[in-house]
Amino acid sequence: MMQLSNPKQVVNLDDFLPPDGEERFDMFFADGVLSLDIFYETEDSGNDAKRRILFDHAKYFFKTPFPGYSFFSCPDDRNLSLLNSLVEYEHSDMLAMERGSSMGAGYKHYRLFLHSTGVAIHVIAQSCEISVEELLT
Repeated sequence: MMQLSNPKQVVNLDDFLPPDGEERFDMFFADGVLSLDIFYETEDSGNDAKRRILFDHAKYFFKTPFPGYSFFSCPDDRNLSLLNSLVEYEHSDMLAMERGSSMGAGYKHYRLFLHSTGVAIHVIAQSCEISVEELLT
């Protein structure tokens, strides 16, 4: 089991997801960029909207059931304030293994839980960016 520690909040998903969470998500990988589209219903208009999280220079990504078995162990993930957050881990065994290679420098380990769809997503990438809200018709 890969050990993780010291998660830091990158973005609080509660800032844009409604209380009942996301409706669905899509993942796309092309040219080293992992795009994660999160679809949800806006509270004020009732229209569907999406946010896109782009992981640049994504090297690895894992999608597992949540709750469920995970390849990763982090006691700090029990912190309820980080449960609905995209986090970056200060320490990742996976990154520690990569640091010996020329590809290991500059990478970060990200994680988010999508509760309504029952998925945990872990991404090893150089950076991430959250798009502004996009309303769908």
